[in-house]
Amino acid sequence: VNLVLTLPSSVLEFHDEEVAEEILTRLRHISGRVEAIYTPVEGVEIYEVIRRRLFEEPENPIRYRRVVEQVAEAYGQMYRSLGEDVPSMAREPGYRERIRRAYPFHPELIDILLERWSTFKTFQRTRGVLRLLAQVIYDRYERGDTAPLLQPAHLNLSNRDIREEFLNHISRQFEGVIAADIADTNARAEQLDREMGPEYRRYRVATALATAIFFHSFSAGDSLEGVSAPRLRLSFQRPGIPPAVFGDVLARLQDELWYLHREENRYYFSLQPNLNRVLLDYMDDVSEEDLLEEVRRQVRSIGGRDLAVYPFPADSRALPDDRRIKLAVLSPEHLWGYPGTGEMVRELFERHGEAPRVYKNTVLFLAMDEGSWVGLTRILRRWLALKAISDNSELMARFSEADQKDVKRRLRELDVKFGLLSAYRNLIRGTDDGPLAQDLGQATVGEETLAERVRTFLESQELLLRQLSPGYVRDRLLGKRDEIAYRVVADTFFTVPGNLLLEGESVLRQAVVEGARRGFFGVRVGEAIYYQEGFPPELLGEDAYIIRKELAEEAKKGEEEIPAERGKPPQVTPVREREGPPEVEVTPPEKGSFIRIIARLPWDRLSDFMSGVLLPLRNAGAEVNLKVELTAQSREPIGPNVLDLKVRETLQQIGADVETFEDR
Repeated sequence: VNLVLTLPSSVLEFHDEEVAEEILTRLRHISGRVEAIYTPVEGVEIYEVIRRRLFEEPENPIRYRRVVEQVAEAYGQMYRSLGEDVPSMAREPGYRERIRRAYPFHPELIDILLERWSTFKTFQRTRGVLRLLAQVIYDRYERGDTAPLLQPAHLNLSNRDIREEFLNHISRQFEGVIAADIADTNARAEQLDREMGPEYRRYRVATALATAIFFHSFSAGDSLEGVSAPRLRLSFQRPGIPPAVFGDVLARLQDELWYLHREENRYYFSLQPNLNRVLLDYMDDVSEEDLLEEVRRQVRSIGGRDLAVYPFPADSRALPDDRRIKLAVLSPEHLWGYPGTGEMVRELFERHGEAPRVYKNTVLFLAMDEGSWVGLTRILRRWLALKAISDNSELMARFSEADQKDVKRRLRELDVKFGLLSAYRNLIRGTDDGPLAQDLGQATVGEETLAERVRTFLESQELLLRQLSPGYVRDRLLGKRDEIAYRVVADTFFTVPGNLLLEGESVLRQAVVEGARRGFFGVRVGEAIYYQEGFPPELLGEDAYIIRKELAEEAKKGEEEIPAERGKPPQVTPVREREGPPEVEVTPPEKGSFIRIIARLPWDRLSDFMSGVLLPLRNAGAEVNLKVELTAQSREPIGPNVLDLKVRETLQQIGADVETFEDR
C-alpha cells in the first residue's frame, strides 16, 4: 500500500500561512521514517509541462519538429555570431536543446518567471506562470505577432490584464513608471519608436527593450535585480534585427527615460527619478536670456583671429571703416530672414556713423536662421542644465555613482562649440543689388573658430585671395586702358561691393611688382618707369600708375636712345584711355592749392569716382566741396513712393543742401 502526499510549492495555496506550515511539519514528523521524497518536475522538464498545459499536441508532429529545429538552429547560430555580447551559456549546444524544449517560449521568459517573480509570496509558482503566459499568448494572437519565439521583450504592458498581473505583486506606483517610460501613447519608449526609421519601427525596439528591462527588475528581495546587457540581448535579440540596433537604442533609452537606472552595468527600473527627470526640470528653468547670454559668451570665445571679428555690433560705429576684412557676427535676436534683420545689415553696410561707409567690400556678416537657432537652443539648454546640476554639489551627492559619471559624460559629449559653428551658416556679403547670403553648410571636423570657418569657405569659393596673378591685374584691372592709377585699383578691391577680397593690400602690391618684373605691364612712379625689373612695393602710392607694356617699352627705349640724360626722369606723353568716361575738364590750380573738376559721370561708376577722385584728394589733406547735378528721365511717371519716401527722405537724412528739386 502506497500513500502519496502532495503539497504545492506556494504555501499561500492555504488560507492561513501559519496553519499550512504546521501541517507540513506534522506530515514530515509522521512520515519521516518511511517517506521517499520526489520532485515531480525538474530542470528543462518544466518547459514541456508548461507547453502541454497551454497547447494541444500538434496535428503534424513531423512538421512541428522541423519548425522547432529550424528556430533553435537560427537562434543558436545568431548567439554564436554575437560572441561575448551574449552569455556564454547561450553559445553552448545545450542551450539549443533548451530552446527546443521550451518552444514556442524562449527559455529566458520562463526562467525569469520561475527564478524571480515566483519569489513574491502573492505569485503562485505554477498557476501564476500559467495564467500570465495564457494572457501573453492570447495578446500575441490578437496582435498578429509573428516572432519565432516569445521573449520577455514581447510582453505587452499596454494590455491591462498583463500589466495587472505584474502590478499585483509590486507597488501600484509602478503604473506611473510604465505609463511614463514604457507602454503608453506618450511613453518615451513609444516616442523613440516613432522616431526610428520604418525598417525598425515595426519591431518597436525601444518599447521592447524597456519592457524586457522592466521584466528583469524585480524579485522579492530587498534590492532590485536588474539585468546586464548580454543577458538583456537574450530577452530581445532575434534573427532579422541588426545587432547594432540594440546598443544604439539602449543608449537612447538611458538618455530619454525618467525611471531607468544603470548601476554596475545592470539596468533596472525604480520609483526614484533618474538624471533625465532632474535634467528636464533644470532645462525648464533655462530662460531665453540665459540662452542669448551663453551664445554671446561662446561667440566671443570662438570668434577667432583669421579675420577681424566683431560680435553683435549694436550700430554702424561698432564696425570700423578701414581696409581690414571685418566679420560682424549677428546676435540670435537678428536671425537671417526675420523682419528687420535685412534693414539692420544694410545700415551697417552702408554707413559708418553719420558718414557713408567707404570700404564696403571689407564688411562680412554671419547670421543664424530660424532652423539653426532652434537646433542650437536644444543643445545649449541641455548643456546649461547639465552644468547647473554638475555645479550643485548637494544634488550630485544624492545621485548614484553611475549618475554622477553620466553627468560628466553628457557634458563631454555635448559639443556646444561645434553646434555654434554649424548654426552660424549664413554668410552675408554686400553687392550692388543689396545683401547676398551664402550657405556655409555643415561645419567640418577641425574647424576651430567662426573666422576660420568663413575664411575656409571664401578661399574654397575663390572669393578671398592670398595671391593675385599679374595676368589678372593686366586683363581685368588695366584692361584696354593705357594706364590706371594704382590707388584706384587698390580702392576698387576695398570699396566696390561684390569684388574679390584680398587678404591685405600686400597681395595687390606683390602682384603689381611681379607683373612689372615679368613684363606683363609697366609701372610709372612719378616720372620713373619700371618695366622688366623689380622695385620696392613701398613705392606704390598716390603717384603710382600701371601702364600698358607697349608704353613701358617705348619709354624704356627712349631712355636708351638718350644716355646723356639718364640722370633725368623720362618724360612720358600721357595717352588718353581708349575707353572710359567722357572727357574731364580740369582747371589748373594756382600754386597747387585749388582744383575744380566738372565731369559727366556714368551713374554706375560713381563708386570709382569716390575711390579714385574724392578719396585721394581727401587723403592729401584737401577740403573737398562736392556739388552734384542730377537729371533723371523716365517714360513712366515716377510716383511719390520713390520721390518722397526715398529720394527726398535720403537727401534730408544725409543733410544735403538742396538748391533745386524740380519735378515735372
